Amino acid sequence: MAPPLRLGILGTSIVHSRSPRIHRQPFDRIDLPEDGPVEAVVDALLPHYGGFAVTSPFKLRLAKHTGSSLDAINTLVRRGGRWEAFNTDMFGARTVLERLGAREVFVLGDGGATSALRSVAAELSCDLRVLRRADIQAPLTGAGVWTWPDRVPAPDDLRFDGARVAVIAYGAPGRRIAAEIVRRGGTPVLLGAAWFIAQARRQRQLWESAT
Repeated sequence: MAPPLRLGILGTSIVHSRSPRIHRQPFDRIDLPEDGPVEAVVDALLPHYGGFAVTSPFKLRLAKHTGSSLDAINTLVRRGGRWEAFNTDMFGARTVLERLGAREVFVLGDGGATSALRSVAAELSCDLRVLRRADIQAPLTGAGVWTWPDRVPAPDDLRFDGARVAVIAYGAPGRRIAAEIVRRGGTPVLLGAAWFIAQARRQRQLWESAT
């Protein structure tokens, strides 16, 4: 019987990732600097791996590198001698927006997670207001989602006026972000584990089709 294909996760500062704990082994962490040559890495590892989870900050870069029609991807599956790209974050995004239960939601940041939120918001009749750092002025109210990784400092003038803010990181990074939300006047809603589990279930199904 052939040994199982290796799996792994690609990202920056991923020591906290739970992916190696919940997916079948062998499952490796491949931690690269933000400006690291991730495209060359996935090409070089194609003969040796059946799939990868892709996390910040490489979701957009690898979408472009693999020729995906998606703006951002979080899953690579080896099929027929090449990488096929998918975004299972849509399952996590749906879970988070459903849990927030708001018709209007502001989103802090405009990276890979925001792409997933956009893809499901219309189906849920949710109006997203995506805020880049330069867009943030008055204190924010209502409901929102914090998508910035905890290694990225928030703008100095970011303030909340009682807003409920979903935290989609988990573990120590999620706790640090939650504390920052409280410090700035908001109420954190810890949904990182819910996002992670929803998207990971779909990743597992996709990797079963690796060849």
